[in-house]
Amino acid sequence: MRWNLGLAGLATAWGLIAVLAAAVSLGAAPLAFLRLALAAVTLGIVALAGGRLHRLLPGRHLAALIALGVVQAAHTRWGGTSTSRS
Repeated sequence: MRWNLGLAGLATAWGLIAVLAAAVSLGAAPLAFLRLALAAVTLGIVALAGGRLHRLLPGRHLAALIALGVVQAAHTRWGGTSTSRS
């Protein structure tokens, strides 16, 4: 029964994202940043409330996480799609 409530909450949140994105006058990058920041804060609160804050520590995967962040930053800076035509 508990997972049904969780699934209903996820479905509601998923549908609400499009409504909120349409109502906000932000560009794509700031909107994406705010969505990720909200998700990170939510994960922290849920982990803290559930007594599983230790699960958020990267441990031995720290180097891999840093490498993924560098690759994503490089892709965003130099490999993203361009809207200008030459």
